[in-house]
Parts: sequence; C-alpha cells; structure tokens
Amino acid sequence: SGADAGVFSCFHHAWAAYYKIDGDFENFYSSALQYLGYTQLSSMDKNEAVGLARDLVVAALLGKKLFSLGELLENEILQILRQSSEAWLAEVLFAFNFGNLTEWKNLQQEYSHQIATSELKGKEHHLNGKIKILSLIELVFNKPSGERSITFQTISKTCDVQVDEVETLVMRALSLGLLKGTIDEVVGVVNFTWVQPRILNLQQISSMRATLHSWIQSVNTSLVLLENEMTPELVS
Repeated sequence: SGADAGVFSCFHHAWAAYYKIDGDFENFYSSALQYLGYTQLSSMDKNEAVGLARDLVVAALLGKKLFSLGELLENEILQILRQSSEAWLAEVLFAFNFGNLTEWKNLQQEYSHQIATSELKGKEHHLNGKIKILSLIELVFNKPSGERSITFQTISKTCDVQVDEVETLVMRALSLGLLKGTIDEVVGVVNFTWVQPRILNLQQISSMRATLHSWIQSVNTSLVLLENEMTPELVS
C-alpha cells in the first residue's frame, strides 16, 4: 500500500544517509537503490535527485565489491543526472559498465578537472583496476558458453595488462565471485565456466541475441550432420 511504501522509503533513506556518512559504499548503494524503489522521483527536489544520483555513481565506482552496475544505469534517476552539470559521471559509469578502457582513458583527459575536484581524485589505481576486471567480465560474457577458453594473450590485450599480470587479474575476479573457471599455466589459457548474471541494456540484449542466433545455427548444423550419418545405416 501507499502507507507501506512510505514507511519503507523512509527506512531505506535513513540507512542510505547513515552509510553515506560512514563511507560504506556497498551498503549505501544497496540502500539508496531500495529507497528509489519505494519513492517517486516526482516527489523529490531536483537538486536532491541530482545529488543522490551523483552519490550513487560515486559509490558504484569506488565500491570495492560493486561490479553489477546495470540496475543503476537503467534507473530513471540517471536521466536526471545526464541533464545536469554532473552528466560526466554518467558517461564514466557507462564506460565502466562495458569495461571500455579506451573510453575511460578518453574521459580521464576530457574531464580531468571534474575528476580532480571530485571524490574520484587520487583513486586512479582503484578505478583502473576495477575497469580492467569489468573488461574481463565483458570479454567472457560476450563469448558463447562453448568458447570460453581464453588465452593469456587475448586477456592481456583486451584488459590492458602485461601477460605476466593476467593470472593476478583473473584470480582477483575469481575471488570476488564474478567469474568461475580454472587457469592452465602450461598452455597459457583460462577456462571460464561461469560469469556473474547481469542486468542488460538494449545494446547488450542485441549482442546476446546475435550470440544465441549463432548458437542455434551451430546446433542445427550439427543436427544435420548427425542425421546424414545415421540415414545410410537406417536404410541398410
């Protein structure tokens, strides 16, 4: 009911405020998104909405265990941020969601002043490490399930790390529960068996649709080959 929604809104708002003061990015992010789930944006002052959106993006970027960014990207409050002077943060978040290292480097140059005067100042080491993990997740996610044996060289090139740093990057992602798999040091290959589910935007859904179509074609081709091999035996 409306009354229940109001109670939950106040509850999550209070916790979000507490976690923000405490510097707990992960719990702030969770509480703030739950607050938005029970709150109409139209009931919020524009400056309040922009401030909350800004705090959410900063938390998403600086939270050490926050790698699922799709829920925030799909939230209406981000549209308010895009129409404000803090729109640059939405661009940064979008680049991180896709693990787009090239775009991140460009944004660092374009918005160097904004970064230097924000909570992101001095956090380059953390941010660079985070986007490399997100780049690895994106690499694995876009591979068909049967093609997730990826060489060290491919990971090195995609994630902008030295070949001898690949194992460290992969082990970090494994320890965070973002990926599952095994590392074959002898042949220099990582065999990924699972990637964390994620909320997809339209571009990612389109990519998954193309992957699914390719998989269906592969299955149909295998089925035709199998039928052709079996037919002579059945005839004889």
